[in-house]
Amino acid sequence: MLDRRDFLKGVAILSGISVVGLPNISFEATNSATEDKKGLEKIKKSLQKVFGKSLKDVKVDSKVLLSAPTIAENGLHVPVSLEVDYPVENVKSLHIFVDENPDPHISYLELTELSGKVFFQVPIRMAQSSYVRGIALLKDGTLVGDFKFTKVTVGGCG
Repeated sequence: MLDRRDFLKGVAILSGISVVGLPNISFEATNSATEDKKGLEKIKKSLQKVFGKSLKDVKVDSKVLLSAPTIAENGLHVPVSLEVDYPVENVKSLHIFVDENPDPHISYLELTELSGKVFFQVPIRMAQSSYVRGIALLKDGTLVGDFKFTKVTVGGCG
């Protein structure tokens, strides 16, 4: 099944529109019929704790690409990567959040100008099916990110 990002890229390619010219989609946009409100509250609190900002402050950016499986056979080992197409001088840190985990802020990486490419890959644990969110904190304080829903068949957080 295609996710929204792949669908929009396909439409853009077929119609000859530049993918960079796509409008920003809200980072808060979710499938409200299936998302647990408790998970949404957890991610809001976690973002406030880590960044002092809310979901509305995170902008979906086509330069940020989160890679996570659509279906994870085992929640003990879910491969996730976050790639940001900004110069390393402009990015302060990369963060991975999982809405439904007991602590949504799973992992982060602080960057320096010597870091090279802005890329972060890590295996994570997921308690249950949830949105995975990759967020880049830019040096000017802006938050940009990408998100994807990952279905977990066997939970891995306890």
